[in-house]
Amino acid sequence: MPGKGEIMGRWMKKIKNKQYGQAMVEFALTLPIFLLAVIGVIELSRFFLVYSSVYTASREAARYGSSVGEEGAPNYLNCEGIRQVAIDSGWFGGVSNNGTTTDIDVYVESSPGYELGKCEDLDKKKVLLGNRLVVDVSVVYKPLLVDMILPDGITVSAQNGRTIMKEIEMIVTPVEVPTCEDAAADIEMSAPAKNGNDNKTIVVNFKNKSSSVSYQLVEIVGINWNNLNDNRQLNQVSWGDIDSIIWGDIEGVDNDWTGPENPIVNIFEADIENLVTRNLFSKQSQNLFLNFTKNATNTAISFDVKFRIMGWAGQTCVLNYNK
Repeated sequence: MPGKGEIMGRWMKKIKNKQYGQAMVEFALTLPIFLLAVIGVIELSRFFLVYSSVYTASREAARYGSSVGEEGAPNYLNCEGIRQVAIDSGWFGGVSNNGTTTDIDVYVESSPGYELGKCEDLDKKKVLLGNRLVVDVSVVYKPLLVDMILPDGITVSAQNGRTIMKEIEMIVTPVEVPTCEDAAADIEMSAPAKNGNDNKTIVVNFKNKSSSVSYQLVEIVGINWNNLNDNRQLNQVSWGDIDSIIWGDIEGVDNDWTGPENPIVNIFEADIENLVTRNLFSKQSQNLFLNFTKNATNTAISFDVKFRIMGWAGQTCVLNYNK
């Protein structure tokens, strides 16, 4: 007679055999569902790939057809060329010259929804400025399980249109090149004035009255002043604001400055610090500050200032100042 342990072992073995059988049944039931989900993801991805290719084919073909070809020939009359662009752009999605699986329809509309005629029936005289070239591309998308789900496949189509631009009259307005006579009329220079309560600094305002031309300061040469006050020397020259020094002792810059000078003083473009903005834009003004070592009240000043006309091949003009 079997013992208690032997009976327990036989019973556990039967339970294990039942579990193995149950797992096989569960696997057999869930496998089709899993495979169906995988196939669904693949089909959805393929569908979007085909649609994207069809849309691209339609868009590029319409863009080509609305443009102008060699020697001014309109591309909307090149029906085969339009279709070939669609095929070249959408081949990855199945766009081809196979009339069974692909349909490429090219026509012109007078306005959205009002067809003027098919591409093959058009001539140059019929198409007017503002008409639209429309390209409609359709392909047959067949799922992997064709016979089981959709025997005839799914038609995927996309439509794009472009306005045809033709016989546009262009009116060219000649642009007058600014001259130095214009610069002399545009740039207004004020009389020297005291800079607030600073008796040692005088200000000359430069105002650009032009509405379209801008200038750039190049150099100031021949700076001269009446020296009624004995040994009045020029100490610093600034442009724009008093801290934007273009000549003199500039902090942190080694410019070989030897100290205040007597007249005549020359400031060339190479001497001007690069960080200083020298532009005199249209309808704006800038100040020229001249700082002396002694009282500069009622000081008469003269110099020649050179400006570059911005945007016109570096043309420069010299203006004389004597006030």
